[in-house]
Amino acid sequence: MSRLPGTVLAAWAGVLALCLANACAFDFDSPFSEAVAPSADGSAGSGATNSGGNGGSDGGSGSGGDASVDTGGAGGATGGYGGVGGSGAYGGTGGAGGFGGASGTGGTGGAGGFGGASGTGGTGGTGGSGGTATGGAGGFGGTGAGGTGGCDVGASWTQYDFSFQSGTWSSAPLCELWTGSNAPPPFGIAAAEQLSDFDRLIVVTDDSTVYIREAGMWLPPTPAAQLFPGLASVDAIYHIPHAWTVHWDPTAPFEESLTIMSRPDYRIYSYRDDNSVSFTESGVMVDEALPGPQQATSRCYWSFNILDLSQVGEPGAYLFYFEYDDGYVYVANAAFEWSRWSVAQSPLWAGKLGAPTPGTVRAAWYEQNTAIAKFVAY
Repeated sequence: MSRLPGTVLAAWAGVLALCLANACAFDFDSPFSEAVAPSADGSAGSGATNSGGNGGSDGGSGSGGDASVDTGGAGGATGGYGGVGGSGAYGGTGGAGGFGGASGTGGTGGAGGFGGASGTGGTGGTGGSGGTATGGAGGFGGTGAGGTGGCDVGASWTQYDFSFQSGTWSSAPLCELWTGSNAPPPFGIAAAEQLSDFDRLIVVTDDSTVYIREAGMWLPPTPAAQLFPGLASVDAIYHIPHAWTVHWDPTAPFEESLTIMSRPDYRIYSYRDDNSVSFTESGVMVDEALPGPQQATSRCYWSFNILDLSQVGEPGAYLFYFEYDDGYVYVANAAFEWSRWSVAQSPLWAGKLGAPTPGTVRAAWYEQNTAIAKFVAY
């Protein structure tokens, strides 16, 4: 029993086995598209009062209207509006205001272009010069509108939700679900885990940055090695909640145990409600005999675990789910019995519509209060 999921299971093996035997009553590149090169400027308006042409669609700037010098008419009424910025690009610069004719008034500078998704609004156009006869006033440059900061669905990974109550899948782009100034990027996710004693979603990205969502709000990101001392890399994470440990140890402190797997090693940390973390232990995982996983030599793509206190004393009291890079989903129960299936034939995938493509999931967690497993896939 010392060789189970190389990790917290190993640490809790003796306790769990003892209680089972005695029926203890415990209970993609970058997500942002490249800035689109500006298209050609819009054509200038003509005539005494015409407006300048609008800018090109991807950031070109409109030219101001031409002034009539024969009749002393006003210059072009307004400069052209800057074009809308491409995705991730800056908005175009507003067109210059038309020059006033004799006695004419300079045209107003065009408004800056609207920023594209995640872009910044363009600069307002320059006001036109007044006419020479009476020196008409120069126009004022318009103000560029801010970028929309939109969701780039094409670059975003997807969150898939599996309901254990209905047995169905649903999904949505990650960039629509993880929002806010401190939210993690919607791609490049290495691992995630949802704590169950207190509301924390812990997300680790491929660049070893940790993002924590507390009560619906994302906290400022932290380097993984700063939050988790000694941690170098992350393959997958799972936890043992206080709700489990307190049933066999009433004096257990109010904290959750996090196991971070990084083949061939594992590291265990205690995580508390004030978001403080302390190192507990580390070790080397070993390969299980089939149908268990080769956890020391294979990479674990994701893991999550389900606690059912109504079954304490039975194998189903705890279930641990894993997928490794050998194409199999593995499940271990509280009696340390392993089962495995190819991903497509595993209970969560087989015959289910809307499931993620096998082999694309890179993080998963389980919400104890909703009985929903959540998966992040590219």
